[in-house]
Amino acid sequence: MNARVKHFSNLKYLTIVLLEETTAGGACYVASHPELPGCMSQGDTPEEALQDLEEARELVIEHLLNNNLPVPVPQYLLPKDSTERPVVQTGYFATKVESEYSAPPAELIRT
Repeated sequence: MNARVKHFSNLKYLTIVLLEETTAGGACYVASHPELPGCMSQGDTPEEALQDLEEARELVIEHLLNNNLPVPVPQYLLPKDSTERPVVQTGYFATKVESEYSAPPAELIRT
C-alpha cells in the first residue's frame, strides 16, 4: 500500500454496522463508512464485516487516488462552523454535504 493510501486509510471514518436480512431470509451484518461513498462490506458476524470493511476502505481510497478524484475526509476533522469541506491532499476541493447522521459516531453503531 502506498503512503497516500495508508494516510487516508488510517483516518477514523464513521463506521456503522447493521444487522440486515438477506434475500434468502437469513441474516448478515453490513458495515459501512457513509463518509466514503460505496465503501461497505458484509459478514456473518460484526467482526467479520468490520475486518472486510478495512480492505474495502483501502480499495475505495486507492481507486479515488488512482483516478485523481478527491478523497473525503471524516466529519470530525471539519471545523464545527464550517460550511465547506477542507481541500483534500489530492489537490481537489470537496464541498460539504449535509449528513442524515447528526449523533456522535459512537451512538450510530448498531450491532
